[in-house]
Amino acid sequence: MSLWADLPSLNYAGDNGKARVRSVIISSVTPERSLIVDRVPMARIFDLRFNLVNIAAAVIVALGFILSPSTQQFRAIPGQLVTQVSLEDGSTVSLAPGSRLSVVEGFAARHRTVKLHGEAILDVEAGAVPFIVKTFDAETTVLGTQFNVKAWPGSIDAATQVSVSSGRVSVSVEDQVALVQPGQVAEASKEALEVVNADVSNLFSWANGGFHFMSEPISNVLDEIERRFDVRISAPASILHRPLSYSKSDVSSASEVLGDVAATISVRYRPTANGFELYLK
Repeated sequence: MSLWADLPSLNYAGDNGKARVRSVIISSVTPERSLIVDRVPMARIFDLRFNLVNIAAAVIVALGFILSPSTQQFRAIPGQLVTQVSLEDGSTVSLAPGSRLSVVEGFAARHRTVKLHGEAILDVEAGAVPFIVKTFDAETTVLGTQFNVKAWPGSIDAATQVSVSSGRVSVSVEDQVALVQPGQVAEASKEALEVVNADVSNLFSWANGGFHFMSEPISNVLDEIERRFDVRISAPASILHRPLSYSKSDVSSASEVLGDVAATISVRYRPTANGFELYLK
């Protein structure tokens, strides 16, 4: 403010006067560097402006973290079959290995919305406020039921799959909405939203140690084995997109599943330092 008050007393008409004004301002803000102001006057002003912009941006980001609602996140550790989560409204969630569930502050009191990355079985308590599960490409809404949601955004042909064992849910993708009833499966992707009849009990079998895949890319099956047993599996790129159907009610080890998979698709496998390797004969 004092610099601004002094400006009328300065002769700032013309380029020389402007340079003097710049020198006065910069030497007042950074007096230790005033000796080199006349050499590069504009660079100092740009430096000052750039630093002020950075400081302002940092303050805004910090305020965003402080003022934004806090989120509670539950993670299921790879190698652990089921991670049980109890929510404040009485609902329970069984998380598959490697999955994440995010619950924003105010759950049960103001809303019943969660975000899911991975796969989970949700047993939702009935209530006046709809229970909403958001995944990377879809939204599932329910009042009270048991259903399975599978959504791995990094998998081949990634899509959200919703299987219902009791009650009813609605699945929405952008402007498309579908009602899913017991014994039905909805598969949502950016291209389409499809509901089919199926034996959904197989799709819930993972919580009891089972494996079930129907015409699934081998890459997705290997991803599931990695998460289930916390191992690393390498395989030739040429086989990753091949479809595989596999169902087993109880699996005790990664080697057991890989032995079945290798025999089905006519490849071999061997142990490595941190897992297994599939290779062509």
